[in-house]
Amino acid sequence: MLSLAMFPGQGSQLVGMGKDVLSEFPYTEKIYEEAEDTVHLPLRKLCFEGPQEKLNQTCYAQPCVLVTSVAIWHVLQQETSFQAAYFAGHSLGEYTALVASGKVGLATATDLVYKRGKAMQEAFCADRAAMLALLGPVDHKKLEDLCSKITQECRDGEGDHDDMVAIANINASQQVVVSGSQLAAAKLKASMAKELGPSIRSIFLSVSAPFHCSLMSPARKALADTLYNTSIAHSPYQLISNVTGLLEVPYTPKLLVEQIDAPVMWLKTYHTAQSLGVERLVEVGAGNVLSKMWRKEPGYSSLQVHNTSHLRDVLPVLQK
Repeated sequence: MLSLAMFPGQGSQLVGMGKDVLSEFPYTEKIYEEAEDTVHLPLRKLCFEGPQEKLNQTCYAQPCVLVTSVAIWHVLQQETSFQAAYFAGHSLGEYTALVASGKVGLATATDLVYKRGKAMQEAFCADRAAMLALLGPVDHKKLEDLCSKITQECRDGEGDHDDMVAIANINASQQVVVSGSQLAAAKLKASMAKELGPSIRSIFLSVSAPFHCSLMSPARKALADTLYNTSIAHSPYQLISNVTGLLEVPYTPKLLVEQIDAPVMWLKTYHTAQSLGVERLVEVGAGNVLSKMWRKEPGYSSLQVHNTSHLRDVLPVLQK
């Protein structure tokens, strides 16, 4: 049975994540120790005790989400015969996928995501940042045109030169996220019913930066040299990139550079997995946010879908 292992990104962090894993599987301590020694942060304390406000800060959330997912992956490798044919990660989760597939070491990935988190946090004022989730059958072309129209209106009117809004995540057929400044995102929300139809709902997300849009260009510039110089090892396992939504063979550092300010093509990742004959999805990390995104997609009901929220329950299943 062909399986896709997928790893969550920022937004999945929750105080207490991984605590039960370390308690039940003490050998995962070495995972935390290696990551903590790399970035000189008390990652276990942040993951297990928070506070949530600090854990939500991008520079802390990214290494914490990474190390939690890697620890769980390590348990799957030690306790079951499970192996994935393909790997994918949502934004930050792609770094975890690189570790799990043997293409990048844990220390390297932890260092990169810590630097990535800091650069993203510093790229744009958090008080002006906004991300808005649109729920419903969104016409992507209409939304793209509306974003461009509002961006221009902001810049021609009362907004600043960096006021803008753009598509940041195409997560599912009925879930798209836009990213940008608060002014532009609020204007989009106000005009949605007229421009996109009354059936589209919207929810502002709690974020510290406007991810995956041009406002992250300073972060891309700051990290480009470091990322381009990252060594990607050869391994027999293949990744679906969230920049292209396609299987990337070979996987190159250019994809890590581009994903900083490019949209996450998560729905396309699902379609690619389908085309490759994937029959089982295994979400490795805190929660089940990724598999929930796809649950209304065609063919989803025919898949075996597992997540590690209740790790003990899933271990026997993954022996098969």
